[in-house]
Amino acid sequence: MLTRHGGEAIARLGAWQRDWLLHAGLLNGAACPAAGMVFAWASPLPRTRDTARAFLDALLPNCATAFGHASSVADDGLFHPLESRRVRLDPARARAAVLAAMGGGLDTARQSGAGDVRAMEALVGKPAACENSPCGLSGLPWEVRTSAHKADVAGPLRVGAVMGETIRMQYADGWPLGEVAFGAVTKAADVKQWMALRAAKYAVLDTVPYLAQRGGSQLMSQVLAAIDDDRAVGSPPADARLLIFVGHDGNIAQLRSLLGFDWQLSGYPENDPVPGGMLVFERWRDTAENARDRISVRVRYVAQSLDQLRGLTVLSGKAAPLSVTFLPAGAGPDGRLPRSRFDALISAAIDWSATFPASYASPVATASRGE
Repeated sequence: MLTRHGGEAIARLGAWQRDWLLHAGLLNGAACPAAGMVFAWASPLPRTRDTARAFLDALLPNCATAFGHASSVADDGLFHPLESRRVRLDPARARAAVLAAMGGGLDTARQSGAGDVRAMEALVGKPAACENSPCGLSGLPWEVRTSAHKADVAGPLRVGAVMGETIRMQYADGWPLGEVAFGAVTKAADVKQWMALRAAKYAVLDTVPYLAQRGGSQLMSQVLAAIDDDRAVGSPPADARLLIFVGHDGNIAQLRSLLGFDWQLSGYPENDPVPGGMLVFERWRDTAENARDRISVRVRYVAQSLDQLRGLTVLSGKAAPLSVTFLPAGAGPDGRLPRSRFDALISAAIDWSATFPASYASPVATASRGE
């Protein structure tokens, strides 16, 4: 569920994006976009639909902008290609990839994570039943579980990752400081130390190349289709000039891995998919007559700081969200990469056997509010 505070934070980001588009001349502040100019599609989970609604309401106020979503996760091949059974994993290969990312095996992962597990256990304590037996966080077995449609970890890494994210969300959602992490957090900088297990979990799951390719290629193919209209795997409506996909942090992590895009935002772990953060793909057209490559692409990751989320900061030029620009080989100093090179980069990263024709023809549409 998206909290009221969380919805307002998303709206702040939507309003900032609106200002950016107005300044760039891509939106008309006096009127709603023409039909078909904006296309939005969300994951079917309630929190994600609420996120889409909050963002669109702020991006296009009073326009009652509709967005689509599949009827359920089982029908959602875009954001959940594995869970919807549109894409399969090789369980043995997935397990080997996860163990390799752990440094070679579960023992290595257990040793490297021992300090973070002990720290988290000291913070949250143990159930009374665990006083005389090893059943607290550190007593859980480390496991890797793979099937044809899922790769996951169990034990301290998974549970500790959830605990760390809970602490972060308490701070970001404006909880009284005495209640955030049982009073162990007094400022934004204190949150980062409790995110170590979550960062480690992402490092051995969604960002592992094999898993990112199998789980993220369909979504990346749709981004590419929007930039380069001659893809054969289907694409969003051709007349859309602003395409908005609203998914999950795992989707962001997978696309980051496919791009080879590393970032470090102040106050967050390296490559962290921040709550409400967004990957922005910009298509630029050079109108100069002597331009060699008229179309170029720039990719940025944009997210609010923890204190901006907590304080519901009105984002502006003086209080802009955090942002980092992707600088692949061949890009200019501003990050713009000729479309031909971008196309080659992404086409090589995508596992085309994990893509399939997309359909947006019969969405379950939900209109955002209009006044």
